[in-house]
Amino acid sequence: MPRKKIDGVSQGDAGKYCLLTNLELAPNARDHLDPERFDEIKAQIKAHGGVHTPLKCSVKSGDTGLIVWDGQRRYRAAVDLGLERVPVLIMRGNECDHILAAGTGEGETHDLVSQIRWVQMAVNAGAQQKRIAETRGVSSTWVSQRVKLAALSEMARVALREGVVTMTLALKMASKPEAQQNDKINSIRAAKKNGAKRPGSLPPKRPSIKSCRNVSEKFEAASGVSQTQIEAFQDGVNWAAGELATDVMAEKYGLEL
Repeated sequence: MPRKKIDGVSQGDAGKYCLLTNLELAPNARDHLDPERFDEIKAQIKAHGGVHTPLKCSVKSGDTGLIVWDGQRRYRAAVDLGLERVPVLIMRGNECDHILAAGTGEGETHDLVSQIRWVQMAVNAGAQQKRIAETRGVSSTWVSQRVKLAALSEMARVALREGVVTMTLALKMASKPEAQQNDKINSIRAAKKNGAKRPGSLPPKRPSIKSCRNVSEKFEAASGVSQTQIEAFQDGVNWAAGELATDVMAEKYGLEL
């Protein structure tokens, strides 16, 4: 049985189009709109004479229009530019399918905070972590870390996006109550204002030999570099500030310290 006509949707030479007035935005993983990137998107649309890449959409209840899951910046740019309609790709499936599809669109990498939000949305919609990893083309560790980071307070997420804290520190903070997370962020910002140079750090202190050896052992396990090779660099590690060596190494090699 043929599907009845969807309000606002028409067939063109290059595919389906939908009136902007019949489009509705779904919850979006990217909750931060970079003004410079948004201006670039609008400039590209103007140069090409319209939106070329279709917006991925699902059908609204009652066939009264479409819900945009992927392409929301293109939609907003089209509205700003006064366009009447945009190309659309109508997706079948359930909410979980649409969220997963939106997480791989537009050919761009979401920032870390948007990745956290996307994973959280997918999990809440019923997606298993294995399916999320396969859809995104990432490891299970990539997904599990972002599941943990979903427990960050809003203040901590802002600090993570701004580079005030590292991912490694954020993972440690995520297990703490919101009030403790916010207190930590406030103390880090105060320390940074008073001269701390590393994001998420207090003024540097000299690490112990034991601390350096623990880091080198984890480094060896993760990378295959021998203990002898690492010890050759031990003197250089010793002057590193506080947890700097730990944070940098852990973040680079995906360690949980």
